[in-house]
Amino acid sequence: MKNKWSLKTKITITTIIAILFTSLGFFAAYKLFVAPKSQPKQWVVPNLKDTSNKFMTKDTIVKEVSEKRELITMETGVDQEITIDNSWGNWEIFKKMQSIQFHANGIYSIDLSKVDENNLKIDKNKKTITLYVNKPSIKSIAIDEQKTLYKTPEKGLFRFGEVNLTPEEYEVMMAEAKKKIAEKMNSKELYDEALKNTQSSLTKLMQSLFSEDTRNNYKIIINFKEQ
Repeated sequence: MKNKWSLKTKITITTIIAILFTSLGFFAAYKLFVAPKSQPKQWVVPNLKDTSNKFMTKDTIVKEVSEKRELITMETGVDQEITIDNSWGNWEIFKKMQSIQFHANGIYSIDLSKVDENNLKIDKNKKTITLYVNKPSIKSIAIDEQKTLYKTPEKGLFRFGEVNLTPEEYEVMMAEAKKKIAEKMNSKELYDEALKNTQSSLTKLMQSLFSEDTRNNYKIIINFKEQ
């Protein structure tokens, strides 16, 4: 096989990649969003005084599924501790604090929806195939409630009971926890690892699209575009 690459070959390779990512995007969207049709279900809230009150739920119907082409490149576990301070002033006898350690699963992904033939460069002299893509970003942060650790409250002599939060305060605390986790995920250590994993994932994906002869004679390079 001669290593002569025509424009038609370049476009064909890119088209294969685009079709692959499109298929993955539609498959994921179908699995996540298209819910089966079923009849409304009735249920009764326990411990109500009036048990004649019933509630009806319907399966969520998604009217529009948008095409997304994303590649998940790394998932990492991150711990973050938040301390609730319910003390009265600075006196030790009125101290009341509790620390909560959250564990979250953070996911990085890259957007491939705009990848086209302009992002693929083939250098026959240097024997390289270079793909230019955007840098990965945080796709989601999911806190694992089962791994959340509520530490024993620290209480002064004149403080009693548990540290309780209103629903609004709880939401604020969760938002702060996710904010701190996002900062950790964007730290140099973790983000450099995400970049390295993204390059590795894309390199393996690209290699699977080429013949053995091409893989043996050409080096695949993944470059991140400046954003």
